[in-house]
Amino acid sequence: MAVRTGGERRAPGVAVAAGVWLLWRRTGDWRWSTRGRELVGWMLVGWGLFNVVEGLVDHHLIGIHHVRETGSQTAWDLAFLAFGALLVAGGWLVIRTARRSVSGL
Repeated sequence: MAVRTGGERRAPGVAVAAGVWLLWRRTGDWRWSTRGRELVGWMLVGWGLFNVVEGLVDHHLIGIHHVRETGSQTAWDLAFLAFGALLVAGGWLVIRTARRSVSGL
C-alpha cells in the first residue's frame, strides 16, 4: 500500500475549489446571485451521486476497498451510501427552493 502525503490528499479539493472560483469569476451575469444556490444544489447532487456510484462499484461490486478496512465493513459502506443519498436529496431540495424563489412561486 502506498503512503500518501498531505498534498496528494488535498489536490482534489484544491482542483474543485479552483474550478468553482473560475466559474464564479467568469459569470458576470446578474442572475448569479439567484442561481448561486442552484449551483450549490447541483454540487451536492454531483457529490452524492459520485459517492453512491463509487460506493456501489468499489465497495460492493468489485470490493477494491472499503470505507473502513477493520471492524464492521458493511455497516460503514452502507452508511457511506446513505450519506451519498442524503447529499443527492438535500441538493435536489436546494435546487427546487432556489428555482421557486427565482420564479416567485
